Amino acid sequence: MRFFLVRTVLMASALSLLQSQPLACAQESRNEATGEKRVATTDKRLLAQATTRLQQAVNGKAVVQNDCQRRGKSFKVEESTEIVEIKGCEATFKTRKRSTSADGVQQLEFTLFANLAELTTPVSVEPATSAECKSVSTPILRVASRAQPGKKVRATMQTISRPADGNQASDEKPAATTRNDVSFFFHDPAMAKRAARALDRAVKLCGGQEWPDEDDLP
Repeated sequence: MRFFLVRTVLMASALSLLQSQPLACAQESRNEATGEKRVATTDKRLLAQATTRLQQAVNGKAVVQNDCQRRGKSFKVEESTEIVEIKGCEATFKTRKRSTSADGVQQLEFTLFANLAELTTPVSVEPATSAECKSVSTPILRVASRAQPGKKVRATMQTISRPADGNQASDEKPAATTRNDVSFFFHDPAMAKRAARALDRAVKLCGGQEWPDEDDLP
């Protein structure tokens, strides 16, 4: 009789344990899902903050002016870049290079469609040099993030001409092209460094990788 009671108690305990396991597992799954959702929400919030800072660091600030000489002709070039749209890690950059000479005005527009996850860190800040052009004021700094090896940045290029002689303006259709990096230019070193930090932060949050060592390149 005593053995029967002991066996009954053990069986009841085992049944209770088995019944509680699915509930515990379900609770753990719910906790994990809630945690993942919280992390995802936090990541989206941090990414939104980072891309907003990037736009603030670039728009209206990435503007440079040059005096240039080509084939005996003088002309002035103003180059500006702005971020016209960011959705998550997809960013659209528009760069305008406006050349003014005695022949009229020519504007070259590049629109870059960059996936920040496919760019690399660290973002560089280096002096920009040109055999044809010299800065009208302080030296120019180039901020750039290279695309990952094997990746390209999709882009379009369009030329818009306004002749000085009053002839009809010429607007070419946008042509598809690619770039190896995303870059923009500054006169002010502090602004250039601020934009580089902002781009570096956004690329990292999107999962962008460090540029590999030369030995690791394919």
